Amino acid sequence: MKVAFIPVLVVGLLSVGMVGCDRQDAAQTSAASANATPLTKLPPIAVQLKDVADITPAYNVAISYDAAVGQFEPLAKQVTAFADQQTAAFKSALGATPAPVGDAAQRPTLSLYMVSVANAPGLAAVAANGSAYTGKGAATPIVQRWVYLPHTQQVLSQAQLFPGTALTNALKSKGAAGTAAGMEPTLDSQGKITEIHFVYVLSAAENADDAVHKIAVPAAQLRGFIAPAYRGLLVSK
Repeated sequence: MKVAFIPVLVVGLLSVGMVGCDRQDAAQTSAASANATPLTKLPPIAVQLKDVADITPAYNVAISYDAAVGQFEPLAKQVTAFADQQTAAFKSALGATPAPVGDAAQRPTLSLYMVSVANAPGLAAVAANGSAYTGKGAATPIVQRWVYLPHTQQVLSQAQLFPGTALTNALKSKGAAGTAAGMEPTLDSQGKITEIHFVYVLSAAENADDAVHKIAVPAAQLRGFIAPAYRGLLVSK
């Protein structure tokens, strides 16, 4: 039972917080740059991630990993930790001794797949999509995103990239709803961000396939919101 990708809603100009973007005080920018994490290149350590196929008469667990997800060890550790957490929560919901279910279509199932959605020397991103069906009600969507900087071995949150509430408020004004599940950057041939898809999970959706909602914002409209230390991740004007 997989969560399908939903067509992306591309927003118009995000005007909130944009005024004065190009009038940044030189001293402010210099100070931010001085406090930024040094862009020291660290050799990537790849790990081989193993798919999980736990098929029993009482439940099914199927977890798959795109090969590129294991390219960077710190990122791979966060992704596999998330999968372990989802598996533990799913099995806990079934109880200590779940009863066998003869009809495979009605059998409790955890389905989760991890794919690389951006991969460049300076930035990588991974998407987790899936669902958990415990045998009662509808399947619960499982959605998560990670953005990773190889040169600092750092997984970036939306709050780190876009401090404050200006961007969050601007996204809400353009239809953002539900629980924020992370970001999906789109990169150009030079590995620079051309746009970011902000991903949300709609808890009120009637089924898992309708639960994912995305808002795409071009890099030019993000420049006024992003922290000065990370402006270099965006494509030039």
